[in-house]
Amino acid sequence: MCDIYRTLGITQDATYEEILEAYEKASQEYYAIENPDAETKAHFEEIQDGFRELIQTPPPPPDQVQSSAQVREIDPDLVEVETIYSSNSLTRLDEPQRVYVMLSVHCKVDPSFHKRIPANICLVVDRSTSMKDNRLEIVKRNILGLFGQLSEQDVFSLISFNDRAEIVIPPTVAVNLPSLKKSILGLAAEGGTEIFQGLIQGYQMLSQSLRDEESRYLMLLTDGHTYGDESSCYSMARQAAKEGVVIQAMGIGSEWNDRFLDRLTSISGGCAQFINTPEDLQNILARQLDSLESVFAQQLQLKYDKPEDVTIGTIFRLSPDSAPMALESPVSLGNLEYDQDQVLLFEFLVPPQAEGTTSIDLAKGDLIMKLSGSEHSVRIPITFSREITDTGSEEPPPDKIMRAVSRLTLYRLQAKAQSAMLEKNTAEATRYLQNLATHLLSQGKTKLARTVLHEAESIRENGEFSKYGEKSLKYGTRALMLPEDSGGGK
Repeated sequence: MCDIYRTLGITQDATYEEILEAYEKASQEYYAIENPDAETKAHFEEIQDGFRELIQTPPPPPDQVQSSAQVREIDPDLVEVETIYSSNSLTRLDEPQRVYVMLSVHCKVDPSFHKRIPANICLVVDRSTSMKDNRLEIVKRNILGLFGQLSEQDVFSLISFNDRAEIVIPPTVAVNLPSLKKSILGLAAEGGTEIFQGLIQGYQMLSQSLRDEESRYLMLLTDGHTYGDESSCYSMARQAAKEGVVIQAMGIGSEWNDRFLDRLTSISGGCAQFINTPEDLQNILARQLDSLESVFAQQLQLKYDKPEDVTIGTIFRLSPDSAPMALESPVSLGNLEYDQDQVLLFEFLVPPQAEGTTSIDLAKGDLIMKLSGSEHSVRIPITFSREITDTGSEEPPPDKIMRAVSRLTLYRLQAKAQSAMLEKNTAEATRYLQNLATHLLSQGKTKLARTVLHEAESIRENGEFSKYGEKSLKYGTRALMLPEDSGGGK
């Protein structure tokens, strides 16, 4: 392998930004060559490999590092936190037991007094060969539709990618976007799919912003898999999270890698969503733009520690969107909105408790966020703990916990069915789906229940899910986790 530091013209103590700038320069020089020969291609592949290795553990940007003295406790008149447990106390058992905790973060400030934070949006669009026919045309129409919905102070940029990335629209103030319509209409589908190329170019667009205050979003739209660059994408997402960039993803059709996009987006506090119809894309983009209007705090994250013998089975966000979150601390949660609570459901597995133990701390830490108009972060101390008694609590779990755990169980039933199909156990997969449909019907979710039964029939007759079956079940049951007034799962 080449000496990546010498090739890029950087020192071994180069910052993350210096590495990115040098790589971008090398990329531009390579892509400016119309027909590179085999030796040039091989050399650039070495540069790409070396770059990916360099960013696996990037240093935090110096201007983002804050001392503990700078992170003060938040004014209680601004934000309140509610913690609900599945049980008032735990029973002393000689076997592990599950405990569920629901954490809600609520902005108490009247939204009518807020000043809208300018948005900086970079849309990263897959234009590989699989986006031919109608898909890319639908995407183009929706991008053009975005122009009229942005505020005049917003900034928008567009990156297209296949096996290389191209800046279609550099960072541009919204009022100047209509003049760039031809750039979008000229997009054509060709080539392979390397998502990292698009992501890193989009991240660079957002990192170049000089505005002191803005909410930054990297929105990825793809219909395919990426191969061999997943770890580089995750590393970039971690760096983006440190800088307050929220990564959202939209998967079109049935072939995209949902596990990859779920993990990628959860790292920065975003989520992945399933696009099955043109209306889905239009509605999701509209919801994303609506959320720009009500940002109260940015870079919301939960930093926590827990006892080694306590296991976290899942952290599932229930609002403002539904998605499994990354388990490692800190948990990035994106932005806190004026009119949308951040709600998380934790599942803890508690070990057997010895005689004499009267309480247990499940986790301790801080919710940290950066308020609009402030240079420094603020925190809210968080402690999850329960008393331990010989008899435990006789009171039933609160309704909110019961509902959330019930819906989580439905989501896990479809996951078990999909796992069974990976093992080619069609009989077991069918049983899980029939069980899921029964529960859905009992809760009045008839449309989703019909979809589940259709997939069970497809497995019985064809030995596989229908074309869109896996994604429809996964994201259909996930939507059930949303609050009832969000319209999730009908």
